[in-house]
Amino acid sequence: MKKFLLWLRLLIKSQLKSKIMIAFLLGMPAVCFICTKLPAMTDNNEMRVAIILEDEDATAIKTARFLLENSYSVEFYKETDLAKLKSDIAEGKTLHGYVISKNLTDKLNSGKYNGCVKILKGKSNYVYAITNEIFFSQLLRAYAVNIAADYIRQEEMFKNVRESAVEIVENNYEVYGEGKDTFKVNFEMLDADGGTTQLKAKATVFPIKGVLVILVFISGLYGGVWWLSDKNDGVFLALTGRLKRLSRWLYISVPVILFSVSAVIAMLITGTGAFPLEVLKMLVYDFAVIVFTAVLTFFIKSEKLFVSLIPVFALACIFFCPVFINIANIIPAAEYMSKMLLPYYYFMI
Repeated sequence: MKKFLLWLRLLIKSQLKSKIMIAFLLGMPAVCFICTKLPAMTDNNEMRVAIILEDEDATAIKTARFLLENSYSVEFYKETDLAKLKSDIAEGKTLHGYVISKNLTDKLNSGKYNGCVKILKGKSNYVYAITNEIFFSQLLRAYAVNIAADYIRQEEMFKNVRESAVEIVENNYEVYGEGKDTFKVNFEMLDADGGTTQLKAKATVFPIKGVLVILVFISGLYGGVWWLSDKNDGVFLALTGRLKRLSRWLYISVPVILFSVSAVIAMLITGTGAFPLEVLKMLVYDFAVIVFTAVLTFFIKSEKLFVSLIPVFALACIFFCPVFINIANIIPAAEYMSKMLLPYYYFMI
């Protein structure tokens, strides 16, 4: 045991002597903290979508309320000035805009759907597809009670109870359709005092946390390269069987633990993680990274080949894991690739 602890201490000291390692460990929290203070990172203008109502139509008001009250990956907000909205979209301050025309309910009732909603489209095509889904699903939700009421008024089976049936549908819609317990999932995380905090779709949360999680994963691969390098140089030839077997796990664990401590500190000081939840998640993730890398070293004996895999894994994680965008929203098949990468599961814990 003494030999094991001594070796562990020596490995940690050898890593902390590296200027590059120190730069990463100290730089991760510092850079993340600075990023959260930059206006370009915190303003989140590029993720905003505007709504303009041309009149006080009931369906239009309900649609806007549903969009404003709920949390989405983009932020919906109400605008009144059409010229300003066009200018904001041109300058990149707003993604898109939805202008709901006058007498929306009457137009929908009469089947005149053309021109009900005017869309002012920005440059982002993939976000446009997502915001369209969100907007029109909430428009349908707002108008659904009218569809149900019209069906009752026209269907013969309700001829003796039309008015009471319409009243029941409208009352039930108010209770269930607009209630927050139906068709809505609330994601909450526990605070240290036992309270809950609603998760917000901030532009900085997933990029910061996602990049940190990927760096922890890469640190595990670096540990694998470090072990292979020393193994090929004959460093472990004098070791006994037990210590020789443990060497693989120690070499991988040391950089993973060092990077994890730095990553958790970065998450806590930037507000993208909550103690002790983030620590527990990181411990589970660390175990997975260490085991994954150790297994990989059993199959890949070449140090050069292992090194060449690191940028491949890094690019795959950035592209397929939900760090900057969730590629599965655009290419559903990409989700299968995401599930083959460990950082993906950090957000699933």
